[in-house]
Amino acid sequence: MAGGLGVPLARPRRYADRVVEDPWIGDGRARVTPADMQRALLVYVIACALQGGAILGLYAVTRLIRPS
Repeated sequence: MAGGLGVPLARPRRYADRVVEDPWIGDGRARVTPADMQRALLVYVIACALQGGAILGLYAVTRLIRPS
């Protein structure tokens, strides 16, 4: 998802007791915007719809092969 949106993963970050100096993973801009979140939600909804369609399609095929 991050690669598709063009945002990197990980980064240096601060916790209450320490700082973790992880490098950025991937290319892209460092800040995620509300538009990125909207695009991520759209990709998620499309993926869910495709999966639901595949499940319904498999169910329909199995009912045609062995009707009850």
